[in-house]
Amino acid sequence: MRAPVKKSVLALAPNARGLGYALFAHEAKLDQVGVFEARVAKNTRCLAKARDLLSLHLPDRVVMENPHATGARRQPRVVVLLKRLENAALACGADVTMLARDEVKKRFCVFGNGSKDDIAAALVSLYPQLGRRRPGRRQPWQSERHAMGVFDAVALGVTLYAQLAHPLEK
Repeated sequence: MRAPVKKSVLALAPNARGLGYALFAHEAKLDQVGVFEARVAKNTRCLAKARDLLSLHLPDRVVMENPHATGARRQPRVVVLLKRLENAALACGADVTMLARDEVKKRFCVFGNGSKDDIAAALVSLYPQLGRRRPGRRQPWQSERHAMGVFDAVALGVTLYAQLAHPLEK
C-alpha cells in the first residue's frame, strides 16, 4: 500500500464549456476551487489557465480524467486538451495521474448511483464550502450546469486521495 499524498494536488476537469479546477493542500484539504469558462479558442484559453495555475501553485501532482479508459466518452477536442494539459503538468515537474470516470463513480457509489448530481451532494457533505456552488439536480432536458466542472475536479482529487490511502480491490 502506498502512503497518502502529503503534498499539493491540482485536479483539472475540462468540459464542453471550459475548465474546472481544484487545488488540494496536504492531506486532501481543499484549498481553492474554480471554473474557467472559454467560449472561443477553448483549448488555447483552458491550457493558458492551467499553465497559470501550475506556475502559481506548483503542485506536486496533477490529476485528470483518462479519456482513453474503457467506456470514456469525451469529445475529440477535450481529448486533445487533456493531452496538452498532461504535457504542461509534466513540463512543470508535477506527477500526473489519469483516472477513469468509472473509478470516480465507484468511489462515490455509496452515496447513490454515482451520477454527477449524487457525487456533488456527497462532496458538499465532505466540503460544506462547496454548498453555494452546487447546482440544482439536472433534468433530462437540461444541459449540464457550468458549475459542475468544480465538482468534477474535486471528485477527481478526492478519488485520488482515497485510492492512495485505501486502494479498492480490483
